[in-house]
This record gives sequence, structure tokens and C-alpha cells, in this order.
Amino acid sequence: MADGRLIESRDVPYAAANQARLALRSAGLPAIWIESATSGYRYLVEGDWRTIPAYRLYLDPKGARVVRLAHPDLAPPPAQIFGLAPSDVGTDLEHELRNTLGDRAEIVIWRSRRLESVGLEVLPPGVTKGAVVAQLAERLGVRAVDAVAVGDDLNDLEMLDWAGRGLAIQGSPEPLVDVADAVVPDDSDSLRRVLEELSGV
Repeated sequence: MADGRLIESRDVPYAAANQARLALRSAGLPAIWIESATSGYRYLVEGDWRTIPAYRLYLDPKGARVVRLAHPDLAPPPAQIFGLAPSDVGTDLEHELRNTLGDRAEIVIWRSRRLESVGLEVLPPGVTKGAVVAQLAERLGVRAVDAVAVGDDLNDLEMLDWAGRGLAIQGSPEPLVDVADAVVPDDSDSLRRVLEELSGV
């Protein structure tokens, strides 16, 4: 989105989306089938997310409208498949998704200390935060060297790598810290001061 306008919309190929759904089901996890960037509808296609604390913590504060879907084949192609896995099974599930889906989808993983879980996102091919921010910057006439990106988990890695200045929040995973230009404290006041210094305010 830019200025409230949709720049581009892509879907996960339907067959790949179904394979991701089945992989989550085989791990005993709910799959959240997110319809599109414009509608924001979320369909629950397996399990009951309200019985799993991590899903409640992640979805409830956002006021998510999750509609139970009895027949997944009736859903439109999704913009994203989302699942949360316990840390001890997250890595195996990530490998399974990568091996199963190959280049038909992007697999993004992030780890949440608050949720004590691993977040798994299945996205359309070529869709990452880094790719989307680069596309938006080009449309706005902003050069990568002039951009500042802030992130706190592995799904921010490409974005920090793209930006002229990449800032990792303290406590971020090591791979993110490795690509960052600096690590900033995990509080909004400190981050605001750093951004003001960088922008010359």
C-alpha cells in the first residue's frame, strides 16, 4: 500500500497454498488462510486457534476476524498462509515447507519470545519485506542508500540488508544483527532519538 492505494497484489499459487495447509495440519497446527491485502479476511482452515495460547496472544490484540472454513477448496487463493509452531517443531516444519514448495512460494520464519513460538509465513514468490520496501521506495523516488530500516526478527533480514542504514532492535536474532549497521535499544524513546539523529532533526 502507498498513500492508501494498493500498489500490487499477488497470491500464493493455489496448489502450494494447499500443500502448506496440509503441512501445518500434519503438525497439529491451525492454518490461517489470509485472503488478500485489500480484504484482510482470515479463514481458519484447520483446528481451533483459540485453544492455543500463542495464537490467542498473536491474533486477539489485533481484533482479527477469523472465519471457520469447512471446505478449504471454497476459499479464494490466499495472499498468505500463516501458522505458529512450538519452537521445538518449527525448524522441522520450515524445512518441510521449503522442500515441498520449492520456488513456488517464499517461506518466512520468525521467532517470538513473547509467544514462545515460531511464526511461519507462506507468501507469493518474490514477496518479502525487502522486495516490497524496495518496490515502494522506487515508486517514491527514494534511494536505498538514503533509507533507514528497523527490524527485530528474521522476516526483516532482506529489508535491513537492502537499506542504506539497517537497525536491529536489541535482542534480535544473530543473523539479523549480522546484517545490521547498528543495534538499538528495545524501547520507543531510544529508537525515536536514533531516528532523529539520523534524519538531522
